[in-house]
Amino acid sequence: FYHDLVQDAAGRLHLATSGGIVTLRPGPRPTDRPRVLLTLTDDDGLPNPRIGRLAVDRAGHVWAATAAGMGRFDAALADRPAAPVSLVLEARGIDG
Repeated sequence: FYHDLVQDAAGRLHLATSGGIVTLRPGPRPTDRPRVLLTLTDDDGLPNPRIGRLAVDRAGHVWAATAAGMGRFDAALADRPAAPVSLVLEARGIDG
């Protein structure tokens, strides 16, 4: 089950789930299964694993809105699995 889906300029799909973010690379043909490139959870630094909404900015960063704050990562790193994913996360709650 996913809550949101965005596509970045490179064609990667990012799914917001109740367990984190899943990044997929679609296959070259529509009948091909997508390949999972990356899965991010709170163990990777997300403020909360339950992601409500996603957005991609002009620089190619994926922003994740969680109940515990915003998270951001460089989507291009998903294509380089040997490199550590650089998460820039700011757990800024919303005062209500």
